[in-house]
Amino acid sequence: TSYFYETINGQVRLKKTTNITDYTNLDTSTSQSITDTEYIYNEKNLVIDLKGTTKSTGEDIFGNSFTTSKGISQ
Repeated sequence: TSYFYETINGQVRLKKTTNITDYTNLDTSTSQSITDTEYIYNEKNLVIDLKGTTKSTGEDIFGNSFTTSKGISQ
């Protein structure tokens, strides 16, 4: 996981995280998932919202590739 910080309203705050996970299944198929989460702050530096995306890519044992993407918000 990677953490990205930014100065917000004069204070250093966590702005974004990125998590990359690689998978190899028992049948030798592979996939990778990348999740980015952004933290939204108000004027009092309190987290008021989260926005993010998850993108997964991979290949099955027959060589067929796939890509999926999903947005997240709180």
